[in-house]
This record gives sequence, C-alpha cells and structure tokens, in this order.
Amino acid sequence: MVPAIQAMNEVLDEYPNDKHLAWLAGVWTENHQQWKRAIPMFERAIKLDASFAAPLNEVAYCYARYRIYDKAFDAMQRYIDLLPNEANPQDSYAEILRMGGKFDDALVHYRASLKIDPGFIESQLGIADTFALMGEEQQARTEYGIAVSHARSKSQAANWSLNAAISYLREGNLGGADAAFRAAARQAHQDDLAIPEAEAYRMMAAYQADSNTAMQLLKKAEDVLQEKHPLTVSAHDEELALVMREHASRAARDGKLPLATKTLQTLQQMAESSQDQSIQLAYDGAAGAVLVAQGKFEEALPHLEEDDHNPVSIKLLITVHRNMGAKDLAEQLAQILASWNEPTLEQALVVPEFRRKEAASASSFRRM
Repeated sequence: MVPAIQAMNEVLDEYPNDKHLAWLAGVWTENHQQWKRAIPMFERAIKLDASFAAPLNEVAYCYARYRIYDKAFDAMQRYIDLLPNEANPQDSYAEILRMGGKFDDALVHYRASLKIDPGFIESQLGIADTFALMGEEQQARTEYGIAVSHARSKSQAANWSLNAAISYLREGNLGGADAAFRAAARQAHQDDLAIPEAEAYRMMAAYQADSNTAMQLLKKAEDVLQEKHPLTVSAHDEELALVMREHASRAARDGKLPLATKTLQTLQQMAESSQDQSIQLAYDGAAGAVLVAQGKFEEALPHLEEDDHNPVSIKLLITVHRNMGAKDLAEQLAQILASWNEPTLEQALVVPEFRRKEAASASSFRRM
C-alpha cells in the first residue's frame, strides 16, 4: 500500500491540473475508507472545474461520514443543480439527509428521484431504510417488499431481504428476526448466493442470547463459505473475516479467552496477508473487543479507533474512555453514537438500546 500511495502522490504532483486524475485518486482513497484523505483530492477536482459533477457527489459522502453536514449538504445541492434531470443526485442527497437525521426531507428527495426515474429502484430501498431508522418498522417492511420485488438481480434482492430482517431487531422482535433471516438464508441457498446466505447466519448469531446457538450459526456461516460457489476471493475473505470477528468477540464476552485469542490470531494472519481494508477493520474490531473483555483498555484503544465507523466499536470506545477517565471524549462519542443513522445490523443492535439507556440515565440524573 505504501508504494501505491507514493506513486499516486507522484502522479498527482506531475499532473496538478488534471481534474479526472484528482477525482480518480479520491475515489481510490475513498474505497479504502480513508475518507478524510480523500476530501482534498475531490476538492482539488472541483476547484479545477466547478461544473464537474462526480467529485461533488463523492466529497459530500466524505464530509457526511465525519458529520460535517453543512459542507455535505452544500456539495449535494450543487450536485443536484448540475444534474437536475437525473435520479442519482436526488438519491444521494436523500441518503446524506438521512445520515444527518433529517428523515422527512430524505423521503422527499427519494420520492423526487423515483419521479425522475421510476426504475431507479435504489431510491425505493432508501425509502424503506429511512422508515426503518425512523422506527416505523412495519411500514419499512412494506417498502422493502416493493424494493425486493423490483430488484434487478437475485443478489440485490437477497441483500435487501437482509435489510428487512434487520428491521425486526429494532422493534425487539427476535422471533420475527429469526424467521426472516432463515427465510433469507433459504432463498439465498436456492439461488446459489453464498455471501447473503452466510451473512444471514452471521447476523442471526450476533443477537442470540444463547452462546451455543450463536456459535452453531457462525459454524453454519463458515460451512457455507467453504462450499463451492461462484464468488470472488475478496468477497469470500471479507465475509469470513466478519464471521471470525463475531466468533472472537462472542468468545471473549463469554470469558473463553483461549478460544477468542486463537480466533483473533487467525484473523490477524488474514489481515497481515491482505491489502483489503475490510479485513483489517474486522481484525481491529475483534482485537479491540477481546482486549476490552480482558480489561486491557489502553491496548484496545488504537484498535477501536481504527474501526471508529462501526457502532459496535464506538460503544466499546465509550467504555474504554470512561474506564480511562476521559469523560469528555466518552461524552462526545456517546453523542455521535446516539445520532448514528445508517441502516446496518450494527446500528440496529447497538443504537436503539443505547439511546434508551442514555435517556433513562439522563432522566434519573435530573430526578436526583
């Protein structure tokens, strides 16, 4: 990676006025989840040509991931102004509005996208995700059903079915979640889609109260990935890393530290032999979880900071800072976590419960 970055910087220096080069460098950096480093590259492309729409879209997402919403919204409005008759700018603006907690405004722009292009089905998914984050889970599942029925591929439908299953977790309906995930796994198996099938079992494992059940589900996910399926090595390894992360974290929470350590070592070997950022983050998240379970807060800190765009790791970071006496940092992270609005499994597992506990704690404090 270091030589690649050096080569990228050299070519940017050699061609300082090439807007497409600056944009592509930003995309490459963004794809490695280095959003802060990507921002100046996109801004450089925009400065070279204010009518260049693509970097406006990308830089808005980068700003939004760091909650710099004023700049994100400004970039998105400029993106829409440049491409008023295209659906994607409306869809992107809606997603960023949703990240900022502006749900009603997000729905307006998702619907505007579909009005421009009824076939832009990603905006129908966006409507469903927005209702899910608003806590209107039944309405969300209705909207997911529409999205799934119009999906362009079986893979797309499988992934969106997982989003619908996650909605049950936000309302605390674990039985409903189990049924939905199992249905998604069966359909993915019929369609020979290994990744969504493995994801379904891994996601089920994440919320099981019984550790034996969780471990059995993780074993099923691993077995699916070991079967012969038409999938890329990178997709296989990324999902396997997530399964192993959950395996190590669960073992650590159960006090089975030898098992947690052994799993973590295997995951570390995967991370060290790969340039895949997703695998590296899976390792850092797992390492942080295992070290927190051991009470090694200082050692856990750098790992969790690497994975600071995952609500599970942010919650652990809050625990670490509180135990280390950094109450201000813990409070800042608590505010970020409470306002986390991305339609993921981790958000559903962590954020709604965290909000309730923080609200109950604040209410108790006021009564004292």
